[in-house]
Amino acid sequence: MKKITKEKGFSVVEVLIVVLVSAIVLALAIPSITRSRV
Repeated sequence: MKKITKEKGFSVVEVLIVVLVSAIVLALAIPSITRSRV
């Protein structure tokens, strides 16, 4: 059995998690930013 070794950088799961979290943060932040500017 070969052990799963992480390559340099992030694994696919980590990238997906980061993208999802950043998308949620942006979705929450954009309305507040536009409101404050207006």
